[in-house]
Amino acid sequence: TMDPLITSNQSVYPNLEVNVMEVPALSTCRRLLYGLAAPPSAMCGNILGFLMSVYLLEVAKLSPGLVLTISFAGRFWDAVSDPLIGYLVTRTKTRWGKCRIWVLCSAPLCATSFILLFHTPSWHWTPGRFIYYFVVYFAFCTFLTTYHIPYTAMTMLISTRTVDRDAATTFRMVFEMVGTLFGVMTFTFITQVGPDRCTLASASGNSHSNGSLLSSNQSAPATAHVSPEEEARYRLGASIIGAVVLLCGGIGFFGTKEIAAEVKQAKPTLGNAVADSNSDSMLATFRSCLGHRPYRLLMLSFMLSSLAIQTVQNSLALYTIYSLKMKPHLKFAIAVVMVTAILVTPLVFYLIRRLGKKRVFIIGLALILPVCLSATFCPASTTQPWWWPAATVSINMLLPWIMLPDVIDDYTVSTGRRDEAAFYSLYVFFNKFAVGISTACLQLGLHLTGYQLPPSCHQPEMVGYALRVMMGPLPMLLVVAAFIVLRLYPITPEYRASQSGQADAEKPPQLDMELPHEFEQPGLPGLICGPAGSLGQRRIAGSRGSCRAA
Repeated sequence: TMDPLITSNQSVYPNLEVNVMEVPALSTCRRLLYGLAAPPSAMCGNILGFLMSVYLLEVAKLSPGLVLTISFAGRFWDAVSDPLIGYLVTRTKTRWGKCRIWVLCSAPLCATSFILLFHTPSWHWTPGRFIYYFVVYFAFCTFLTTYHIPYTAMTMLISTRTVDRDAATTFRMVFEMVGTLFGVMTFTFITQVGPDRCTLASASGNSHSNGSLLSSNQSAPATAHVSPEEEARYRLGASIIGAVVLLCGGIGFFGTKEIAAEVKQAKPTLGNAVADSNSDSMLATFRSCLGHRPYRLLMLSFMLSSLAIQTVQNSLALYTIYSLKMKPHLKFAIAVVMVTAILVTPLVFYLIRRLGKKRVFIIGLALILPVCLSATFCPASTTQPWWWPAATVSINMLLPWIMLPDVIDDYTVSTGRRDEAAFYSLYVFFNKFAVGISTACLQLGLHLTGYQLPPSCHQPEMVGYALRVMMGPLPMLLVVAAFIVLRLYPITPEYRASQSGQADAEKPPQLDMELPHEFEQPGLPGLICGPAGSLGQRRIAGSRGSCRAA
């Protein structure tokens, strides 16, 4: 079965069109520039997912309880602020549109707070360090939200054509992966390239006669303090990532254009016309979005699958260090995961064309189960086939975002409203809430199993077992729950075909007659407008008149 959202240039629902004019196709250059602004959220999020716990525990020397408080509280605020930012974006009206100005203003603030997050304060007072990281992480989450929500909502505003939106989403996903690969690999190799504190301490006290460092099978010392060089590596990596965020923000503003900023829609008169929801309250808008059953099902399955994947991602670094006893291989494991996730993307879109989005999502969920089972029982000092989990991550992080425009279009046909920013903000809200829960579970597990802070170089055996649980049984339960919910999701190619046929059957008859007068549409210079159905004009559903270029 071919997926019409991928293979057709027409809207999935033929009677859902712009009220005033047919917008031209989005150029490849515009799609490319839109995609180039994508990396900051995924790039920074993956860096924090892989290495934030390691940094706060091993370098900043905060206890698991304090790290839990910072991570969960920051993510909770990050999630709560998403709907608020989405509502503010919906109410925003500027000469540059709704979203672009947010992207431009948020980029420098997000970059600065990310750099400060990996700056180690000079004072050793633990409460002072906790307050510093707490405030900086809160600021970073806020500014990343004010960048990401408007940017993702812009997908529905840069074009009204389904094929353009899907192409823009594809470019966004590809550049998110490329940017994430660059960011994560750059940050990981900078921060993990040199010997760690325990290796340095071993070398200084128990080096070979030729002065070389100890081999990997030799025991580490009982204690070792964090070196200034290790702190400097984190600052350098954060500065490079901050520069990338600034560049992406500039491209997102100057390289894109919102159609809604140029096209002022006429007031609808038919039941299937798009309604203006700007006058609704924030709670009324969110209630309307959450009342749409396909959206609830997709969002719940996305939250459960995201919770499973984020739990694995947050635990991967510590799992490699303390369960597999293979810390020197950490950067290579992350590299394999990121490279494979990008390489498998074309295969994912090919499967979407052949099988449909829902079926591919189900396949991706099923492939996670053997990965988690292998991680649970993998012996120490054994290399994992990291390419396999990377393939499943690619499927399960792509599909929910590709399926969301289908839900928004279905909602618009059902209700006559367009609440793109509210849909995206709620989507990100529950995703970030899942990230916060996964981080809290990891830190709680470390706390209960007796994780030892630096300068200790050894961890209790129970810490390794707890990390295996985080990599195996817990994600498996979440994936099974997501699979059950996704089975109830109704929007498939067959469903959309039936909806389109029903819409065509209910479509009112057209009047093919030429009326003598034409008038200039206010706010649209260069467009000559006449009554709907005029000879040579394309009928615009729900509008009083139609337009052509002068």
